[in-house]
Parts: sequence; C-alpha cells; structure tokens
Amino acid sequence: MLAGAGQQQQPAIKGSGLAELAANRAELYQLQRRILDSLAKDKGWIVGWAAIAESKPVADVVLVDTSDHSQDVPSVPMSDGRPTGILSETVQSALETQVDYQTAFELLTDAAVRLFILGNRPKSTETLLGDQALLKFHIGDYASAAQYFQRIVPKYLENAWSYVQAEMLRVYARCLKELHRRDEFMRVTLGLLSKVAARNRDKQSLTIHSDRQPQPLTWLDEDAVDVHGSLAELVTLSTELTYNFTAQLGDFFSDLVVSPEIIQYPNKDGFVMTIECRFLIDDVLTFEKARMRLIDPNDPSQEIWVESLETIELKQGRIRIGLWSNVCHDVNVR
Repeated sequence: MLAGAGQQQQPAIKGSGLAELAANRAELYQLQRRILDSLAKDKGWIVGWAAIAESKPVADVVLVDTSDHSQDVPSVPMSDGRPTGILSETVQSALETQVDYQTAFELLTDAAVRLFILGNRPKSTETLLGDQALLKFHIGDYASAAQYFQRIVPKYLENAWSYVQAEMLRVYARCLKELHRRDEFMRVTLGLLSKVAARNRDKQSLTIHSDRQPQPLTWLDEDAVDVHGSLAELVTLSTELTYNFTAQLGDFFSDLVVSPEIIQYPNKDGFVMTIECRFLIDDVLTFEKARMRLIDPNDPSQEIWVESLETIELKQGRIRIGLWSNVCHDVNVR
C-alpha cells in the first residue's frame, strides 16, 4: 500500500536536519516527474489535471500548477527519439507505454509524498495527494481516488473559494457517485454547491458595486466550476432517503425580501403575500411547492403557514414567489 493512500508517515523531529534533507529529496522527485510529464505529453499521454482539462468543453481551465517551471526543468538531450542525459533508465522505461508512464507517475509522486511528510511540508503533501487522487480518477480506480480525497477534502469544505479546491470537490463527488456512496455524495455535492453559490454572490456584489467597470466582470467566470444538474440530482436522491436531508436557505439564495404588503381575499378567509430573492446557482430547477412559517414574536405558539399554489421554476437571478394561506388571523410577521 502506498504511504500516500493509507500509511501515516510521521514528520521528522525539528532541528534534526532530517526534515530539510527529506524535503530537498522530495523536490528532486518532483523535478524528475515534471521532466517525465513533459516527455509524455509529446506522446499525447496526460494524467491528473491535464487529462481532466482535455475532457472539459471549455477552452481555458486553471490547472493545479499554473506557475512557469521552464527554469526548473533543464533541456533534455534526445537521441533517436529517446531521452538521454540526466534521465535514469527507470524514467526512460516509463515512456515505453502509457501504462508504464502512469505507473511511474504514481511511484514518483508517492516517493515525494513520503519525503514531504517527513520534511514537514503539509501544503506540498496535500498538492501531491491531489495529484494521486486525480490519477486514480482518470484511470477509473474510483475507490483509491476516494481514499486519497478523504485525506484532503474536509478542509476544502471550510476554506474560502479556490477553483482548484472546488474542482477537487466536484471530482470527489463523481467518485462517490460511481461507488454508490449516496450519503457522502450528497454531503460533498451540497458543500460544493454552497461554495459555488457563495462565489456567485461575491461576483454579483463586485459587479453591482464596481464604479470603474460598469460592464459585467467576465474575468470572474474564468474560474467557474460546472455544477449543472447537481442540485436537481440532490433533490431527486433526497426523496429516496429515510431521513430528512436539509440545506440552509442562505446557501443558495441571497437578498431575501418578504413583502410587508399582505393582500386579503375579497370574498373568503385568507391572504396572499410575496417573497423575492436571488437564486445563486447557474442551473434550472423546478419544484412543486414553497412554504414559509409566520410566527408572532410576542407569542411563538401563534403561527401561520403560507405556501405556493403552482410549481415554481428556479433560474439564476431574481425570482418572485406568491405565497397563499386560507387562514384569517392577526399576526405580526417575523
């Protein structure tokens, strides 16, 4: 079993010199892997983030590592189409077949992970574990991919927006779906949608309040994550659960306004009121009913439920919903 997947390597004791040595050796493994990746790309072989980027319909995708490593990777002499010079026989043999390349990629990454853990480099370790997870996902080993993701994903659900982290959550959710781990899939997907909605809320705020650029801030769309259909899938799966699966209203809506105007029915008991809000997910969802509870702040036991009478289609942007009740009662709305 690879250390990155299951075994818990312990960091070296600070001040012993071992940590620095291990980190330096790990960087050498990374350099070797980047050379291997560069040569494999010439053959059309790609794994990890690059492979996922190839499968996406959009042209511009932010990868895990967007920095320029041209100065880090020395030129590689070639002879008869085969790499020579600084490349070891192991790396050369890794270019025989695509399977050999994927195996070498995994072994080099795992070696670097072990050393980065020993060198107490948690960020570098996390990045490489992500590489391993994406490699396993690309080759269809969803169980192993999920095992790697479990080590790095929990903090992603808590952190602020990052395209890389959001994309990791999306891929992790796909692994859980393939493994039929429904509850975990719903939890991770809900977390992803909440992050996407929060990002869209921030984009909307910047667009509205930008004095220098009145036009829509299209540059913010460059880090968009495709979650089309995810919310509808969550709703469908929730109907199969034996327990209630709930989400906070603020995770998907903003600018909620309850109209202070309550219109009484002219010929019968009851009234109608409206609410307005902004739906933050770039998707279309139809649901049967919206309900809201009105309570008297002076007497919480006094309550009235109002609900919509028609199906509602949600689209990203501002929506207005009418809520009805056949109850006639004086109550202070809160």
